[in-house]
Amino acid sequence: MKRRRLTSAMLIIVAATTIEVGCGEAVYNTPVVYPVEKERTIDKPFDAVWQSAVEWFATHNTPIKTLDKASGLISTEYSLSMAEAAAHMDCGSGDSSFMGKVELEKPAGNFNMVIKKQDESSTKVSVNVFFACTVNKYRYENLLSTEYILLSSEKVDCGSKGTLEKELLDHIALAPQLSQPRPEPKARAQAPPAQAQCVSDDECRAGRLCRGGTCVYPQCAKDIDCPPNDVCDKGTCVAPRTSRAPACSKDTDCPEDQVCEQGTCEAARPSPLPPP
Repeated sequence: MKRRRLTSAMLIIVAATTIEVGCGEAVYNTPVVYPVEKERTIDKPFDAVWQSAVEWFATHNTPIKTLDKASGLISTEYSLSMAEAAAHMDCGSGDSSFMGKVELEKPAGNFNMVIKKQDESSTKVSVNVFFACTVNKYRYENLLSTEYILLSSEKVDCGSKGTLEKELLDHIALAPQLSQPRPEPKARAQAPPAQAQCVSDDECRAGRLCRGGTCVYPQCAKDIDCPPNDVCDKGTCVAPRTSRAPACSKDTDCPEDQVCEQGTCEAARPSPLPPP
């Protein structure tokens, strides 16, 4: 009888211990620390790096909170989906028990990028990422209930996995660099126009003629000096007048002191005097 009582007592103790362990409060597990590359020197000029960084924000629909090219600062603050949070940050984990559960909610992040010129062909980029979430602890309303009651809510810092930093730095490093515009060549000083050598044939000597402000020897002296079907007109070979369009068709096409003779304006001849 005594042995049975002892065995029953031991069973009660074991059962109580099991219930206590299994029915304890849910536990929050802290995040793991990951190695993260936060800065990199890019072999590109500052303007090219800045342009690539701004393009990354635009193509990823990430709102920019601060954009200051003079200081090289770009910062943002935005909410994350749970899928994005799992890819970029480690906020730890929560478990559940017969007493309740721990859940991670409302993941959010912000990061800033500092871009500094090293020299004309290299730029240093630093990325600082900050993540956080809310840890909510719940317990069942009672042992037979399926409804939870919120016990506590606490905002905790999360650790970065380094994926966002790497994505940003790789994008800037691998983005095609736009060719730098070449400086426009300076316009050469134009030489002053040459002074005219002549304005009329009278100013030229040795039988030369004035053409375009320069004294030149005539192309011809008579028709035989010209190619076939051309005639010599004032030292220049030209098509004969008969093959050219007429200068006039009636007297009114000519100046007042000229008349139209066979398509050419000529000086009017004086009318013959009537016989005595």
